[in-house]
Amino acid sequence: MEDDWFRAFVHESGHAIMGAKQMIRCYGVFLIQQPLKACVLADPLPPPSELSNELRLYLAAGSEAELIIFKNADPAGSAQDRKFFGNPSITTFEEKRDEAEALLFDKKSLIEGLGSRLHEIYKQSGGDFSHLRVQRAGMGDNFTDYWVLLSEEELKSELLV
Repeated sequence: MEDDWFRAFVHESGHAIMGAKQMIRCYGVFLIQQPLKACVLADPLPPPSELSNELRLYLAAGSEAELIIFKNADPAGSAQDRKFFGNPSITTFEEKRDEAEALLFDKKSLIEGLGSRLHEIYKQSGGDFSHLRVQRAGMGDNFTDYWVLLSEEELKSELLV
């Protein structure tokens, strides 16, 4: 189970690093409270047909980070990313993941370091996240509580952006 969390944090590190490279604002790295899951929060995405190249790279970057670190990617880990990506006729998720490789390959130590930092925060909690800050995010009547692992400023500091 610990390895699953490290993989999840590597995946989210890929999104965060690509977000910084593509000038996509990331509000930090969080744990969704129900169901417990790691995530990077960014602005709401447009429909798949309206995604920019930068957003497609951002969505594919989590899987590419897993490939760089583990030599394989967990399909379940990218299911939500693939849903947001859609099935455009102009490109595929795999093509964008390959394109992301060129942008992330020299960032292996950063991916691994950020993933390790997040994993350490998770492990130190011992499963009790009550000491973590809580942030509400959402739109309209649909709000979710998130535990903050790294805030936007802390993430920028980690990425030296």
